[in-house]
Amino acid sequence: MTQTATPTPEPLSPAPKCCTQRCWIWAIILLIVWIAAIVIAYPHDAQIANSVERFTTNAKTGQVESIGVLSKYTLPAKCIRFMGNFRFTLGVAILLYIFHPRKWRASILLVAAAVIGGIIYQFSKWIIGRQRPQYHEPYTFHHFTDGLRGFFMAERLSMPSGHAMLAFATATVLTVCLPRWWALFFVLACVVGAERVLEHSHYLSDVIAGAGVGVIAAMLAKLILSRRCCQNVNQTPTQA
Repeated sequence: MTQTATPTPEPLSPAPKCCTQRCWIWAIILLIVWIAAIVIAYPHDAQIANSVERFTTNAKTGQVESIGVLSKYTLPAKCIRFMGNFRFTLGVAILLYIFHPRKWRASILLVAAAVIGGIIYQFSKWIIGRQRPQYHEPYTFHHFTDGLRGFFMAERLSMPSGHAMLAFATATVLTVCLPRWWALFFVLACVVGAERVLEHSHYLSDVIAGAGVGVIAAMLAKLILSRRCCQNVNQTPTQA
């Protein structure tokens, strides 16, 4: 009685050199566009923030409450903000593990992107030291504010936007896993960023900076995990 041999997975071949070069070219182009977008938005931050504040200030209380249904206390605003929350990202990671063909690989990719983005976000926010729009200091920076304590307690700081970072990191990973729906993912991420500006919690350049950090974090996570998987697959066990 013959036994059928179990097929062994073929080692992952490295990407063609031309493909790698194209990826680097596109990465450089996107980096230049991202930096240019921040530079263009930065001079207009104060004007946009002042306009938002005029439209969103409650005449009775004098408090900034956001526009109409996007008041920070309404259900639509809470749902939009939740898409930039780590709990939402973790929930999406669980759904990827359950339903996506790549299972844990897709799930870990999203969690890794969120963690990498969170580290970059926390350090950059503390180093830059830009306060939120309600403090009316759009072009004043308090680098390393409050010393080491400020690294862990940075609620007043705004650049980059953490919600935008997580939203765009999630959108980028979902685009890798489900490329057919890439437009929807990035539209939702843009909605999260817009809500943060309309809520008067961030300047426009804060949101653009956070979006770029999220995309970079997702790309770094994919690069790191791809190399790790290649190393594991290409390692052949020694025969006794």
